Amino acid sequence: MREHTRHAYVGPGWIREAARAAPAGAAISSREALDAWAASRPVLELRDPLTYVVDLDGVLLLAARRSEHVACASGRDVLGAGELVLTHDEHGWCVAEIT
Repeated sequence: MREHTRHAYVGPGWIREAARAAPAGAAISSREALDAWAASRPVLELRDPLTYVVDLDGVLLLAARRSEHVACASGRDVLGAGELVLTHDEHGWCVAEIT
């Protein structure tokens, strides 16, 4: 089994401190969870890239664009982080772009 690389936050301490007061990313572990999260967001927000992290359990966490990744991850180490663009059609959700 391949071991995954764990990534710790390495930015300025003041950003980590400010992130403690910011909301954590929403855990998206199923299609239904993504549907519910998307339904709670403004439509315009869903047209922009979203901040994401993958936590150490392999769960996708999503937050609005310009959210700090360290806030999305609640200050924890992650397996990956970046931005993604989602699209939705009659078949469901699709990741159209990812960094």
